[in-house]
Amino acid sequence: MNKHDLFSRTNCPHECALLVAPPLDFESFEKDVEMAGPSIPAKQARGDYAFQMVRALPEPDVMTAWLKDGKFVASLCRELISDAESVGVKVYKEATRQQLIEATNDGVSVVVLVAHWRGSRVGATDLRMEAVSDVLAKLQTSCDTFERNLFNQLDPIMSASETAPKASVIADEISAVICEQAGYPTSRPDDGFMNAPDRAGAIGAVRDRVDELFCDFLVPGNCLEFRDSYHKASAVAGMFAEDWAGVVDLAVCHSMYLAEAIKSGRDDRRILTNELDKQPERCLPELRETFLRLSSGGQNYIKLRMKVFAAYSQELSSFY
Repeated sequence: MNKHDLFSRTNCPHECALLVAPPLDFESFEKDVEMAGPSIPAKQARGDYAFQMVRALPEPDVMTAWLKDGKFVASLCRELISDAESVGVKVYKEATRQQLIEATNDGVSVVVLVAHWRGSRVGATDLRMEAVSDVLAKLQTSCDTFERNLFNQLDPIMSASETAPKASVIADEISAVICEQAGYPTSRPDDGFMNAPDRAGAIGAVRDRVDELFCDFLVPGNCLEFRDSYHKASAVAGMFAEDWAGVVDLAVCHSMYLAEAIKSGRDDRRILTNELDKQPERCLPELRETFLRLSSGGQNYIKLRMKVFAAYSQELSSFY
């Protein structure tokens, strides 16, 4: 398949795979919040999507977060799943690494991923403080310039007083170091700054390196969240069969970094992506309509997806 075929060939629903990762019921949502908590070892953590909904509340409460946001998105996902299954799309309701591998080895030419992207900013609950001292001891003897810079900026915080520094202080400092090493120094490394399209890629690459160094005490960032774990962009790209060619539609926030990894410079892969947040109340109905229209036959997925996107954009423009 060449790049021209991707825009001209007719696609059928049975050639499409839909992988949905957000929790679809309260029990799964509640379990995700638990798995994102500070008592879970860094390498086993997951559930940032649900955890951030809880954390955003003035008074964090799992049920309140579910009723406020989680339940609504879950209902949109279930409607998408139902319509996709009704027209013959291969649906994976609780997306995992193994399911993406299976999908791309099963003859599909269109892969649609609905999932949460965990950003590069380090949060206080991402740290496992008991391992910090051991990591700093290793960095102290390193000959690598990057690792020495990390030690020089973190060690004064750890040794400034007899009492242990707050996790939030260390987290903010690590985020600031990441931004500085990426070439975007700031004293306020919040999510908006670190996810900005003009710098997210460079910052994400540094975050990946920090995660390798701090794998025992830092929950990884700059990752896609599936039901089984967090996965780096390079790891997600590796889940696609080596000879796989087709279209990937990313219903994922800030997905340019992930898109570049999946595309891998190949002309026989096209990635539908976005630089900013995905709005589920718009994105998921768009995907439903795309699958339903595709079932009428004689349509190309990319062109149809763009038509549906344009139609929804016109509706919003008319509304405002």
